[in-house]
Amino acid sequence: MNRQMTSRPIVAVITLTCFFSNASAIDEAAPKQYSDCQGWPDTSSFYEGCMSNHETKDLLKEIEAIQKQIIKHSKPEVQKQFQKSITAWEAYLKQACELQEMVMGGINGVSSARCYNSLTRQRLSYLKESF
Repeated sequence: MNRQMTSRPIVAVITLTCFFSNASAIDEAAPKQYSDCQGWPDTSSFYEGCMSNHETKDLLKEIEAIQKQIIKHSKPEVQKQFQKSITAWEAYLKQACELQEMVMGGINGVSSARCYNSLTRQRLSYLKESF
């Protein structure tokens, strides 16, 4: 019985330590704020579309930087093939998201923004994992 009583304070300390150490991670994970997206309710389609567009632009900048490094450190034949893959991915991105925009109808702006954001995140993840 004495053992149970001493383990409870330790569990409480561990729980509080985990909670407060994760609090900074939660703050860091908060989305960036863009001035032109302000003024819309966080739950509105306009706000979501605006935020998705900005996030996608940021992701594309990151992709471009990674692609430049890959090309810089590759042999000429790899550079040529990699450039072809970039062109093909960009065409796929455009076509896939235009299709989604056509299919979704009235809310196509948000749907298209989500599509670009999702596929761009996938591409960035692929490049980070593969190169």
